[in-house]
Amino acid sequence: MEDIIKLLNDFFQSEVEAAAARNVPNIESYNNKLDVMNDYVVESLKNRFGMIPMKELSPDDYYERVKSFPIPNKRYLFKIDKYKTSGGKFIYKCLVSKSNPRRPRLFSLFIVEYIDEKLKIQSFFNFSDKGMGGEKKWYYIGGSEDFMHKFNGEYLLNEEALGEKIETIRLLEPVSVNGDGLKEYHKD
Repeated sequence: MEDIIKLLNDFFQSEVEAAAARNVPNIESYNNKLDVMNDYVVESLKNRFGMIPMKELSPDDYYERVKSFPIPNKRYLFKIDKYKTSGGKFIYKCLVSKSNPRRPRLFSLFIVEYIDEKLKIQSFFNFSDKGMGGEKKWYYIGGSEDFMHKFNGEYLLNEEALGEKIETIRLLEPVSVNGDGLKEYHKD
């Protein structure tokens, strides 16, 4: 699973570089860095991570305000589960933090797979209770809908569609305020 770890670390670094470039008055540099970041995801996930291509610069006072901002932090990678689908493909469920995290808290899930012999992030979910204080679930954010299903009006991760789990690696235990993140991290 070293190739999955490398892909995700490269994506996390490109996300940081694009976010940092957004705060510099250079449209071409920012858009180029965003293109690099988008190379790691399927078409339907491009520009779905809080950044879109710029067509014009922000007002000058914006760049003045953000010039001393620190470089954003990279996401954390917590766990990777390898699955074999009913069609015989291998896919990877990757538990990660949010972008620019202050602490290593579980927040997002990426589904990664080889598409045309190239690894790509193909689906994106967030771990949330939707502000209701109940059980947290994996809510679909975007990308391929192959591993998403609608349940009681909510678009959620369809764990059964992932197939048979054949391997798990745990890389970093997340910090958890209420235990939900740890429970998900330790789930077999």
